[in-house]
Amino acid sequence: MTAARAYGNFPQDIIKILLSNGKVLVSGGCTATGCGTSTADSELYDPMSNSWAATGSLTTARGLHTAVPLKSGKVLAIGGYMGGPIASCELYDPTKGTWIPAVSSTVARYLNTSTLLPDGKVLVTGGKPSRGPTNSAELYDPAANTWTLTGSMSIGRYGHTAGLLPDGTVILAGGIGQSISCGKACTGYIPTNKVDLYGEAAGTFTPTAHLGANLAYQSMSVLTNGRALESGGIATTGVCCVVVSTAEVYTPLTLALSASSLNFGLLQIGLTSPSQTVTVTNVSGHSVTFTSIASKGDYGQTNPCPATLTAGQSCPITVTFTPTVAGTRAGSLTLKDNSPGSPTQTIALTGGGETLALGFTPGSINFGGVFVGSTSLQSATLTNDGSAPVNLTGIVISPGNRTYTQTNNCPATLAVQQTCTFQIVFTPPDVFPYKATLSITNSAGAAASLALTGMGLNN
Repeated sequence: MTAARAYGNFPQDIIKILLSNGKVLVSGGCTATGCGTSTADSELYDPMSNSWAATGSLTTARGLHTAVPLKSGKVLAIGGYMGGPIASCELYDPTKGTWIPAVSSTVARYLNTSTLLPDGKVLVTGGKPSRGPTNSAELYDPAANTWTLTGSMSIGRYGHTAGLLPDGTVILAGGIGQSISCGKACTGYIPTNKVDLYGEAAGTFTPTAHLGANLAYQSMSVLTNGRALESGGIATTGVCCVVVSTAEVYTPLTLALSASSLNFGLLQIGLTSPSQTVTVTNVSGHSVTFTSIASKGDYGQTNPCPATLTAGQSCPITVTFTPTVAGTRAGSLTLKDNSPGSPTQTIALTGGGETLALGFTPGSINFGGVFVGSTSLQSATLTNDGSAPVNLTGIVISPGNRTYTQTNNCPATLAVQQTCTFQIVFTPPDVFPYKATLSITNSAGAAASLALTGMGLNN
């Protein structure tokens, strides 16, 4: 480069934009450590001649700003720092090599992100308008040369990353955004692991899966398979920041499933279970074409799903279980589609084949968290799916500490294909996980059992 530019302690300081003619535009930047002063100089790198040449200067000296190439071929420079945050913006015309002022953004900010959306507008998020981060976001419309505020991120952040996913949503990850106390009447900020998705149609940000670590000043690349790669940056150990070499990949969700697994309990060999249903919803912003929907193992499936599931559309998949031999029978329901982000999703299927007659549906009950001293009620059905009546000789919950209790309407003898219902109550006495087993001894042989789990919570 012909002009010296310092990083000024911020990795995003030097702004580089690849132009449609193949040259690289470098604009502004800090000229001293700490970004005490900034420059308006701009220059072009020509990869054909491996040379640098000066081009028109910015109308306003700025560092720690962002810039984005527009669909028109022009470049929009946004905000930045010059003794404080600035809101001014300007446009570079590669055909003339000049900058002209554009309308100022709604919020003065630096260390923000700028993303070109599919419709040609520019999304600007976060940044540092003052001492702390902001969660505000706004849209620039090049056709109207206007800025409009849009929804706010779930947290304020600066020094974060942004990337346009194939479905048109924008992913915002990490950044300086977690507040900490640094003494009396003092609040500081350190990297965060929180991630948001922005949808322009609704104008809202939705939290999604967190990063594996609190990161800021990292880099993001949207890969050709539709996933997003986060790499490097600074992370936190306590309240101290350390440079890291880690990397992780975000896989955007295309299909949402109403269940990730189905348990059919015990069933007599050769019989077919009542059906269970999984609802599939296209939660992306684009259509999805299925390449296959198939079950594996002692399981069958039917579905009315269309070949192409449009954005927001749902369809049910019905699954049944027919055990062929005794013992645990593992299987799966697998959906494959043409999505670049998550083209394969698998639902685990479990059940057991038995020669005995009695079985519980469901095969286990998880009460989840229940406040200490409160109660939670769930039910289970006991079925005689054998070929002869079964005498019920005993009903026991072990351990018998009355954390779990039961009532039932079972007769002394359960006829073929007859059912009875158990009402199980969980009353946690303390803040601990509790496990128990409801067992039915009977004339058919081994006991039928139902696993019970739950967790006591503080009020």
